[in-house]
Amino acid sequence: MGATSDVGLEAMTSRRWRKKLVAGVLAFDVAVAIIGPIVDTVFWETPHYTGLMSGSAAIGLVTLVGFIFILRSMRGVSATDAVRDSIAVSFVAVFLVIIGWAAFYSGYPGKDLPPLAAGLLPNFISLVGVVLAFYFGTTSVDKFVEAKYESRAKNQTSQSSQRVSEVEE
Repeated sequence: MGATSDVGLEAMTSRRWRKKLVAGVLAFDVAVAIIGPIVDTVFWETPHYTGLMSGSAAIGLVTLVGFIFILRSMRGVSATDAVRDSIAVSFVAVFLVIIGWAAFYSGYPGKDLPPLAAGLLPNFISLVGVVLAFYFGTTSVDKFVEAKYESRAKNQTSQSSQRVSEVEE
C-alpha cells in the first residue's frame, strides 16, 4: 500500500503534472478574460458588470490556488516562498486582465468604464506596485540573510578548526 501512495506522490510532483496545471490555470484565466466582457455586452442591455466582477475574482482565486499547488509540489520551495510567489502571480494576472478590460471598454463605442472601475483602477495599480515591491524586496532580503548566515558559519568553522589545531600543538 505504501508503494501506491509513493507512486501517486511522485506523479503529483512530476514535471508533466506541473506543466499541465500551469497550462490549465493559464487557459482558465484567458477564457475568463475573454468571456467576461462578452457576458456583460451580450446578455444585459444595461451594464451590470457581473461578468467582470466575478471574472476578476475567479481569475485571482484560481491563479492563487493553482500556483500554490504548483510551487508546493516543487522540491526545495518552502511554504512561505510558495505563498509569496503565488500572491504576486495572482495580483499580476488580475492586474493584466483588468487593464485589458479597461482598454476594451474605453475603445468600445457606447461603453464607458464603470464609475467604480474608474476610481478603483488607480488604487489597484498602486496595490500591485506595493505587492511587487514587497515580493522583490523580501526575496532580496532573504538572499542577503542567507549569504550572511553562510559566511558566519564558514567563519565559525574556520575559527573552531584553528582552535583545535592550537590545542593539538
